Amino acid sequence: MRRSAVLPALLQISACIAAAQQRIVTVGTSLTETVYALGAGSAMVATDNSSRDYIPQAKLLPSVGAFRTINAEGIISLKPTLFLATVDAGPPEAILQIRSAGVETIVIPRNYQLDEVRASIRQVARLLHKESRGEELIVSLDRDIKHTASRLAKLITRPRVIFCGLGANMPGGSLSGTKTRIAEMIGLAGGINSITQFEGFRPLTEEGIIAAAPEIIVMTERSFKRAGGLEGVKLLPGIALTPAGKTGRIIPVSDMYFQGFGPGIGKAVRELASRFFP
Repeated sequence: MRRSAVLPALLQISACIAAAQQRIVTVGTSLTETVYALGAGSAMVATDNSSRDYIPQAKLLPSVGAFRTINAEGIISLKPTLFLATVDAGPPEAILQIRSAGVETIVIPRNYQLDEVRASIRQVARLLHKESRGEELIVSLDRDIKHTASRLAKLITRPRVIFCGLGANMPGGSLSGTKTRIAEMIGLAGGINSITQFEGFRPLTEEGIIAAAPEIIVMTERSFKRAGGLEGVKLLPGIALTPAGKTGRIIPVSDMYFQGFGPGIGKAVRELASRFFP
């Protein structure tokens, strides 16, 4: 081997050894998805409840608790070399306790925009010594987004869309306003989010949903089943009086779509667009 080739080869071997020795704990589905997509799943030693619920590869990992109420002592006892969490994980004192125990602790900013998704992938890839694979994921993401955008460019009109969820916090239903991952997803897939009066989420009201006049209502598969299917959804306040309710354009999609924007966001947008414009 030529001398000029020795150093890069040694650096690559060193990076592989470092990656193999890692013990990773993640909190946040987008981060867990990223670790697996980068090919570092074998280094995972635990993750949060949501990641275990929504990411098949993570189902058998030990749990560190719910996203916002993680167990710091349990995480430290696993002797991780790297703790990855999204900025809204918590509580904050638990994050501080993990960092104070000497665990490399990286808090990733919110990833509600595509540029933030790319930045998150690159940051995690650097930490795991998987830079080349990270760039491959970004190329794939961009390819899917470009494909969707080229299809949408041919459209004359776009449908008014809302997201309706049913969960423990809002059993009567909730609506997604602006500045949410869901609103971003709807826009990328070619819809117009017709709830613009507020940011975040608010309880579903008959007045609010009728005023929004959605042509399409998006729900997660879990919410759709929880409501009792299409006929059950129509019984929610105001739904039957909307254009979407009258035509039955209630679209259930994978819960993973809205858990966090990870490397699969391009494919998710492409699939959602195909549901909006079959």
